[in-house]
Amino acid sequence: MSSSNSLQRVIGPGGYFTLAFGSVVGSGWVMVLGEWLTSAGPGGSVLGFALGGAVMICVAACLAELAVRMPRAGGEFNYVLESLGPRAAFAIGWFLSLGLMAFTAFEGIALAQLVGALLPQIRGAELYTVFDHAVRVGDVALGVTGSVLFAVINYLGTSLAVKLQRIVTFGFIAFIVVLIAAGFVFGDVRNLQPAFASLTHDSWLTGSLWILATTAIFLNGFQTALYAIEERRKDMSARQVVMPMMGGVLAAIAFYICIVLAASMIAPWSDITKAPLPAAFAFGKLMDSNLVASAVLIVATASLLKSWNAYVLGASRLLLAQAKQGMLPARLARLHPRFASPVTAIGLIFVLNVLGSLLGSGAIVPIVNMCAIVSACSFVVCLSVLLRERRRSSAPAAFTVPGGTPLIAVTTAAAAIMAAFAFYEPLTRSSGGIPMEWALMATWAILGAVFWRTHGRHSGAAQRSTTGNISRDFSSGV
Repeated sequence: MSSSNSLQRVIGPGGYFTLAFGSVVGSGWVMVLGEWLTSAGPGGSVLGFALGGAVMICVAACLAELAVRMPRAGGEFNYVLESLGPRAAFAIGWFLSLGLMAFTAFEGIALAQLVGALLPQIRGAELYTVFDHAVRVGDVALGVTGSVLFAVINYLGTSLAVKLQRIVTFGFIAFIVVLIAAGFVFGDVRNLQPAFASLTHDSWLTGSLWILATTAIFLNGFQTALYAIEERRKDMSARQVVMPMMGGVLAAIAFYICIVLAASMIAPWSDITKAPLPAAFAFGKLMDSNLVASAVLIVATASLLKSWNAYVLGASRLLLAQAKQGMLPARLARLHPRFASPVTAIGLIFVLNVLGSLLGSGAIVPIVNMCAIVSACSFVVCLSVLLRERRRSSAPAAFTVPGGTPLIAVTTAAAAIMAAFAFYEPLTRSSGGIPMEWALMATWAILGAVFWRTHGRHSGAAQRSTTGNISRDFSSGV
């Protein structure tokens, strides 16, 4: 085996596009389409995604500028470290680690739900109940199998993980383009009426605003491309990384808008909302056959797998970045001598994936809500960092946010509104007392405070003194 102390530099533009798009578009659209239509109708849903998409593409542009200023693995953690110092960087890295690793566990739980919808008999006997939901033998087996698969793929190196990402993502795009085109061609625009309506006691406008706020989750995940920025091919600049990433975000926005319209044109949208899996039901009407509906579920499962792969890659790079700065145990920074993969970090993610698969479907909503809070708050912090960096340095970057400082300020305010909504939303679903998401995050915060006092503050300060200004060497984009 040849020794290696650095990550592989093998990712090209297509790889960064598929990491961004593949992380954003998973399988949630299959199940949540009915909620969108129930809340706002097809017109209100499209409006919500268009407005939320405008905010998220601006967020992506801001993170892109930070990335070309500080092109190092770890994304938001490194931006905050360089600008605000070790204490703030530890806090954001600690919570982003929670969010990313929780989402990898979520993918295992969601896999069991999708496969169970295709093959109900595979779920098997009930083992126990968690969060008022039954956990079955097949659910755990599928979660563990997926955890093993993606741990092995990422263990074998970035090249294999990105090849898989490209194949699955472009295959998914090819299928979904045909599916959406069929909906537009064979559907009927009269099925969209009334375009702006709600089937709940709230107005469609309230539903549309809810969809706008939840784009913090449904259009989130593109940052996994930035976590792997050090693994770009040697002939690529940082700018050539962020442009495909932003292309992935734009493609994801277009996907959500088109899937709402195409599905709603195939059948009256109010009928779609009554189905347990609305997207599969709608597209199944194309041929009035279960064959298309099953194909949609199979493709959604493949889409979930690409998201899972991307989140494992992104989470392991975030852990690696924190360990390199001495804020997590040094073992998490260890790279495989042959495959140059962060093996210990991948191992930790694998263990947490297996434990997450034991929680069952009752954990899905708490996980999603926690990730929404973490993501939206990290956006606010990072956009504030960008404003600070622009004041501190007038050196031009290889990529700058169109619209400049005023647009960054407006985007920061919009992200703050998203963060406030994400934090408050669990309270609306709570039957009384402290929401589970708040309790879990408070527990994680206490653990982080203990870890910082016993380990992080000393090694973080030492690392800061030696590496604090490295990223400034890249301010012009390399």
